[in-house]
Amino acid sequence: MGTEAGGNCWAYVQCGDDKRDYNNWNVCYVDGNQYFTDDRIGDFSVKFTEDKNGLVGPVIALKDVGPWAPLVVEKTMIEGDAKVTDGKLCRKGLEGGADDCSLHGKKIAWACGVPKAGASADGRQSDLGNDASPLKGGRCGIHVTQHQVPKGPNNHYSLEVQIKDNDGNVIGHLDKTDSDNSVGVDRKLPLVMVVSTVPLGSVDNTDAQPVQFRYGADAWDSNNNQRCSSGGYDQDKREMDCGFSCWGGKEVLKCLFKWWYMGIVRAVVWCVVLYNIAGIASTRP
Repeated sequence: MGTEAGGNCWAYVQCGDDKRDYNNWNVCYVDGNQYFTDDRIGDFSVKFTEDKNGLVGPVIALKDVGPWAPLVVEKTMIEGDAKVTDGKLCRKGLEGGADDCSLHGKKIAWACGVPKAGASADGRQSDLGNDASPLKGGRCGIHVTQHQVPKGPNNHYSLEVQIKDNDGNVIGHLDKTDSDNSVGVDRKLPLVMVVSTVPLGSVDNTDAQPVQFRYGADAWDSNNNQRCSSGGYDQDKREMDCGFSCWGGKEVLKCLFKWWYMGIVRAVVWCVVLYNIAGIASTRP
């Protein structure tokens, strides 16, 4: 994606040799979210967040990654001769290859790799086309990366979240995002998984405070050793894994049917027992 002469926003998506232009913008200004649809990566948006003698500070998002998890391009840029790879990195200038899906522009330009429909790359999962594979409920797992707060006015931790179902399929994902003290992930989950952090400076030794989780009425934190394993900070971030019950719609229906069916069975058994008791009683002299 990019601009020409400070405006005139451009974008195109290239998957291999298949390049498609998206140049019909109606919100080519600061913080104007422009939406497009591409059948290879799904619905996506591009916006520019600053005007420095021209629009800069691009942010892209894909409906089926996150969903709509923002990718702040200039925070993921690489230097030198490193290549943009599918779903991994961004850089200034045009870049592309036969094996990646990239958003591009002209003049002042940035390029980023993004996952193709249904693919996963660099921990980011596109759920486009995966709706036929419903959540396999039971016991789900959530992996969280908590990034320490950088120097500056921001007092919020950044979080990365990945959720897997009972079969290990990725059913929810959130790229590194300013938590603003809490983030929510739902995607294929029946309910929203809320992940929260303690605001920096609100208590002593904030970095040592546990990350908090809430899924419906179920609430816990990363200090719960029965449900979570959490490591210490390494290179300004720490990792943690937790488990939680995540029954899907089909599993709930099966469970309700089972109890309904067992209720009928128990009722029949009791009727037979009572009938036999009554029969025995009626035959007594």
